[in-house]
Amino acid sequence: IGKMLDEVIDIGAVETIKEAGKQAVEMGYTVNTIVTYIDREFDTNIIPLLNRNGDCTHIIFVGRDITEKRKTEERLAKAEKLAVVGDLAAGVAHQIRNPITSIKGFIQLLQQGIQNPEYFNIIFGEFQRIEDILQEFLNLAKPKSSNLQMNNLTSILQDVETLLRPEANLKSIQIFQEYQNSLPNIMCDHIQIKQVFINIMKNSIEAIVNAGTINI
Repeated sequence: IGKMLDEVIDIGAVETIKEAGKQAVEMGYTVNTIVTYIDREFDTNIIPLLNRNGDCTHIIFVGRDITEKRKTEERLAKAEKLAVVGDLAAGVAHQIRNPITSIKGFIQLLQQGIQNPEYFNIIFGEFQRIEDILQEFLNLAKPKSSNLQMNNLTSILQDVETLLRPEANLKSIQIFQEYQNSLPNIMCDHIQIKQVFINIMKNSIEAIVNAGTINI
């Protein structure tokens, strides 16, 4: 009490408070601002006291130390981010397992003497998909926007069937496809929608204990 403002807090904080005080006097209402002093942070209200004529006669400064609150919020934010990373890691593991299973199936076909140049293209494509998935995981802090384009749904489903056919064959599961010629193109992210269909068909394959069929 009795000290000048710049005797209590540093000059940077003084300028912030003075600017807020000026606004409070001119507008005639309470102004809220955050003031940082050394390593502490204060939630400050500048309250103008007005006389009967509406003129400001005094200003009240009320500051609340919110340093610990801020630190707690930062710790919670870090904890939430770690939880997100954990959930994403589980999802990444599941997504990587799909292309690895496809690669394994095609290699087994090659070992059995079934030669098809298409298999090598698919295997390389699956390795590329694994790289893309890992890159998305590494880019968690900088997520990329979806690449929305018009895509042919039939073509995407046929690619999915080709990818999972080896795994289905290993379990004696037949996949039948039937598409309407009038099926329109859809606006979507090609990679993301493909992953959705892969997960659905993968779950179908895993749900079949013995030989069976899957109809698309």
